[in-house]
Amino acid sequence: MPNDIAPLILCYESKWNVKGLIFLQENIGWINFSTTISKWEKGSDLFRCKNLEKTLIEYYTQMYGPEGHYNKDTYEAFLDWRIETINNTQWIYHHNVKNPDREASYRLYWQTPISSEHYLTINVSYQVYKESIEAHNAISTFAKRLMGATTIDLSPSAQEQKAAAEKQWPNQKYSEHMEPLRWIRPKKDFVSVEEYFANDDDEK
Repeated sequence: MPNDIAPLILCYESKWNVKGLIFLQENIGWINFSTTISKWEKGSDLFRCKNLEKTLIEYYTQMYGPEGHYNKDTYEAFLDWRIETINNTQWIYHHNVKNPDREASYRLYWQTPISSEHYLTINVSYQVYKESIEAHNAISTFAKRLMGATTIDLSPSAQEQKAAAEKQWPNQKYSEHMEPLRWIRPKKDFVSVEEYFANDDDEK
């Protein structure tokens, strides 16, 4: 993983093609599901809500900002930011879009701390080759059902860390709104062979 401030472990990944009408069996897009654990290297307690938010801002800026590892394409982050409680775990939800004006791909993220220095990311990424509200809604429903079956059990040491953070920062809350981050790059008329075959599968 090329990110130095939050190296991650890929725990699980699976990718499927999205089919159209049954009798045509044409591919109309793809879905990628992954779970990762990232370690924050800067020493902030991630059970403090503000620290996790700052961590995510810094992470996506380092990945997609002006000096980022993936700074060739237009990228929008923190769209539709909201806090969701799923099976007694609070998650930060947001979705990101790569190249919204051309061959857009979408990333749905759920993120939560699992220790004072680690956070878990569940990511459903997808692309539909022809824009379709029905396809977007179907994939969103699929992702929500997936999350509805997700439960998180913290280790005893992580539970102690969480309890200590709640005592140190009582009544803390995640932000109900986060201003989106947008890095707009001009559309290219020509793409080199190297760029065409560049693989960004590790953008989890």
